[in-house]
Amino acid sequence: MHDIVHDFALFLNKKECAAVEVEGVEEPMLLINTCQEKLRHLMLVLGYEAPSLVSIFNAIKLRSLILFYWIPNLDAMLPVLKGIFDQLTCLRALRIEGTDNWELEEDQTNEILNGVEKLIHLRYLKLNLVGDLPEKCCELLNLQTLELENSSHFKRFPQGIGKLINLRHLIFTEDLLEYMPKRIEKLTSLRTLSEFVVASGGGRYGSEACKLEGLRHLNHLRGSLKVRGLGNVADVDEVKNAHLEKKKNLVRLILRFKDIDKAVKRWPEAISNENAAKHEAICEALWPPPNLESLEIAGFRGRKMMLSTNWMASLNMLKKLRLLNCPTCEIMPPLGKLPSLEILLIKDMTSVERVGDESLGIANGDHGAPSSSSVNNIAFPKLKELEFSGLQEWEDWDFRKEDITIMPQINSLSIYGCHKLKSLPDQLLQSSTLKTLRINRCRVLEEHFKKDRSKISHIPDIQIYERGPGFFTLMARLISDCLSMMNVLICYLGCVWK
Repeated sequence: MHDIVHDFALFLNKKECAAVEVEGVEEPMLLINTCQEKLRHLMLVLGYEAPSLVSIFNAIKLRSLILFYWIPNLDAMLPVLKGIFDQLTCLRALRIEGTDNWELEEDQTNEILNGVEKLIHLRYLKLNLVGDLPEKCCELLNLQTLELENSSHFKRFPQGIGKLINLRHLIFTEDLLEYMPKRIEKLTSLRTLSEFVVASGGGRYGSEACKLEGLRHLNHLRGSLKVRGLGNVADVDEVKNAHLEKKKNLVRLILRFKDIDKAVKRWPEAISNENAAKHEAICEALWPPPNLESLEIAGFRGRKMMLSTNWMASLNMLKKLRLLNCPTCEIMPPLGKLPSLEILLIKDMTSVERVGDESLGIANGDHGAPSSSSVNNIAFPKLKELEFSGLQEWEDWDFRKEDITIMPQINSLSIYGCHKLKSLPDQLLQSSTLKTLRINRCRVLEEHFKKDRSKISHIPDIQIYERGPGFFTLMARLISDCLSMMNVLICYLGCVWK
């Protein structure tokens, strides 16, 4: 913005907007001299010793307030917040943010929000570093946005959250919430929801927790959604009743069947045959939103990822697909007919031993059937980036259908941690579009291309790196040399000091 226009805008708003930093026990003159009757928007930064700030309570027409405070000085903050909640009842937007790394416990969160229910006109509330919210927050019936930032102590929503029927955006730190309260299904105006958590039916929150079918009426959701704990679904009908296919404004979806074990920071071990069958049935019953551009499936414990015709019909616009930590899955899912897929990442599918024509998604009769178009004979028509990582039992990768065009636009191929993989398909290596080949921690492949690089010599960017026994031997020698040098240096310094 031009300086003159900027200065003019400040001149017009100087009586309506103010930003004040408070240090010491005296109330700053800038705040005292501000015309309280005309003040509409205020940013207030409180230091360690916050004064009483009497003058701010006269700004009864204040519409938005951003308040930064130092968390260790919570006792000095409470009178300020009490006055705000009692006097500034016309507030539409309120942001309360601690400026320290300390986080509030649940009782401290109750203290700072004591009286917040008086702000009956509040539309926007943002808090950070807080614990579980008190029930009184559910009295803010006009609230449209609730945002909780950097709050690792936040585990549960209040049970009365269903009262906030005007809520549009519910934003919070992911992977911390223990369950969704039952009344969440009443928030039919929601546009943004960070994640939906399916708690175990036999857990301690079973009677209080909302099932997956609680998503049934939340059809205005847009942007991104994560569904966590999908493997806890007790009845496959819950999946169908969630009606994900009606969430037409969702473009990114994350489906996590099992959570990472936070105690050991790794994914849980394989599950029973019964639960594996349940995961497969859940996957088959899913009907994704029709406009998805990005999809991630993690923690799946079935032996085969059952993708029904509903899946293929719904993923016409899908550009990015990530399949993570599916250690019991033995067969690569048939993804070749996804018409818009550009990026594919498959990681830690450790039971797969072979990848072949089954991954193309083209039935045996398809390539032989007459067609007016060659589209049916193309697998992965728009795929540009392909990455496999951690497929530890994978040995063979071969496509036998010679009349099928495979990945005609492939640009980058990356293979990491696939120790037993013997070779790469000729159809990919001969592609004129392949510009980057990365191979890391794939011992057999490295030995293969050491002997014969003729099939990959035309690729402009080749990175093959294997940290085998020789690497560790070299590192051991370097460490030994460094220790020897340190001993020499210590002896030398000892002689000098003497």
